[in-house]
Amino acid sequence: MLVGSEVSVVAALQGWGQYALLGLVFAGWGLGSIVGGLTYGALSRGFSPFLLLAGLAVVTMPMALAGSAYTFAALAFVAGLLCAPTITASVEAVSRVVPTAARGEAMGWHGSCMTAGSAAAAPVAGFVIDHGGYQPAILVVSVAGLAVALAGGASVLFARRRRLALAA
Repeated sequence: MLVGSEVSVVAALQGWGQYALLGLVFAGWGLGSIVGGLTYGALSRGFSPFLLLAGLAVVTMPMALAGSAYTFAALAFVAGLLCAPTITASVEAVSRVVPTAARGEAMGWHGSCMTAGSAAAAPVAGFVIDHGGYQPAILVVSVAGLAVALAGGASVLFARRRRLALAA
């Protein structure tokens, strides 16, 4: 979602002739992520990474409505509020379920999966931009993020129900 959205922002600003304001948009996004990360870190209890990913997908979608670098910066700030918490929660979840002896390998797999997702998102977003513009690209990557969140959340619920059924 993040890389696909970044590619979409670049395409939009370039198309509008506002490429010089790219730093403003990414500064808004980064500031939102810092605020969200600090807020999340101050909480005594974390949230499900799937819930946060779903939230990130939903708050990223309005970026498709941006009509200028300034509206992109404001909408990106809002989306940024869930960026750091989502990544942090995913690392926390892996750390909770993986035995200490295997944690290094698990973190390696986590990083590899994040990289693979980023590597896949850029060409997908680029293809959608080439054929429909930045707006549908943002929506496509957001819907993909929402689908991953729903599938992950459903798998967790299924696993819990199965453990309860086996324990009964």
